Amino acid sequence: MTKFQKKGCDIIKKFYKTTKNLAKKGKNPLNENIPFEKSYMTDFLQGMINYNYEIKAVPIKNGWLELDSMHDYHIYNNKFKDGTISDFFQLMISSFNRMIFHLLLIQVGISDLSL
Repeated sequence: MTKFQKKGCDIIKKFYKTTKNLAKKGKNPLNENIPFEKSYMTDFLQGMINYNYEIKAVPIKNGWLELDSMHDYHIYNNKFKDGTISDFFQLMISSFNRMIFHLLLIQVGISDLSL
């Protein structure tokens, strides 16, 4: 999960445009092993660090789930339903946590919310 303020958003947009233009020359500046369009957020953040941007981390005490695909969504959905989400980390499953999970899925563009 990431959080940016106005100034940070402006920097990110500028860096994205810069790296996208560099990638048009044939080499992905974020990860030379994959096309620019397949870059991960970790590639992007590491690229910012490599270009001397300051990135601050916030420690997460209870863990998180990385959601990259519908396959991931279905795995997590099933683990929520059968109570085995603790295979990944400890989570008190409550209606509030379900609501947050739904909102995160909506934010990343997944609308099949059959929890």
